[in-house]
Amino acid sequence: ERQRDEAVEKWSVVSSELADAALSEELRREKEEAQRLAELEQQTARSAAELAAPWGAEAQLRVAHQHAVEKYKDVHVSANKLAKAAALLKRLHHERVVQSMELL
Repeated sequence: ERQRDEAVEKWSVVSSELADAALSEELRREKEEAQRLAELEQQTARSAAELAAPWGAEAQLRVAHQHAVEKYKDVHVSANKLAKAAALLKRLHHERVVQSMELL
């Protein structure tokens, strides 16, 4: 009976140590996996930032181009209006000159 109690006690200690070792090993694996996932997440974030950078620059160029096109259109419209106004003034001046000559 005493040997059985000692064997049970030894088995209890051994099984406890085995359980602790297994738990430690499992915790170590979990920690490694968590670390690997964190590194993968960082790599993914860096890759996403690297991929987004050219798109961001392209988007900025597109916006700048659109603004330039709009300004060009505004300037072009203004230039057309000025040209029409100048033509009108020239015609009016010519008409006055003609009227003045007719009066003489």
